[in-house]
Amino acid sequence: MPMNAPRFFCDEPLTVGARVSLPKTVSHHIRVRRLKAGQMIVLFDGSGVEFECLLQFEADGQALALVSAALEVNRELRGKVVLVQGIASQDRMDWVIQKAVELGVAELIPIAATRSVVKLTAERATKRAEHWRKLVISASEQCGRNRLMNIHPPRELADAIAICQALPILLCHFNADSVDLAQQDLVQRTAASGAICIVVGPEGGWDEAEAQRWLDAGALPTSLGARVLRTETAGAAATAALTALLNW
Repeated sequence: MPMNAPRFFCDEPLTVGARVSLPKTVSHHIRVRRLKAGQMIVLFDGSGVEFECLLQFEADGQALALVSAALEVNRELRGKVVLVQGIASQDRMDWVIQKAVELGVAELIPIAATRSVVKLTAERATKRAEHWRKLVISASEQCGRNRLMNIHPPRELADAIAICQALPILLCHFNADSVDLAQQDLVQRTAASGAICIVVGPEGGWDEAEAQRWLDAGALPTSLGARVLRTETAGAAATAALTALLNW
């Protein structure tokens, strides 16, 4: 299958030899991209398997896929990265999610932080969570991941701490005790665990009470360098640096 074959997420049951009627969302993308009958496409269902398919159309224009092969293709990191992200403004949050998917983050936990610019009602939180899932799908289609990053609905700080408690936690919050991300002890501890939780605040950072709760939970205050990074940059920079240092 050519690397540039169009890829689409499809949560319909997929088996070799099946002729599948494609969901409305996938059919819409096929129309927009003006794909033709006889072209090869790739479908994936989030299980880690991708399916080579021949694109067909019904007389009424309904898009179909004839599944010709199933391939288990693993494009995940060797270790698990959990990113806790203080909820940022919509454009910045969208960017965080897209780049987290591309960089291989396994799980993203959005936190309604004290200094978050965006304050979500229950209704807005539900809509935002639906929007975020669509971003995860589209980013996975683009970057080749066959498993979807698990993105949580907006959480409270206590929930995030409970989820991350068993992992090494890096708190991106500069203080006098901050250690460099590349410090050997930090890298070795993370390598032994096989997983890491990276904690990034919203635009205004964590307030001191929130930061202290992370520190009380065992988080290590971590410096990402001499420059102040924006909220949408910090998680991506930390993920990229750590996965390179750990050869994940």
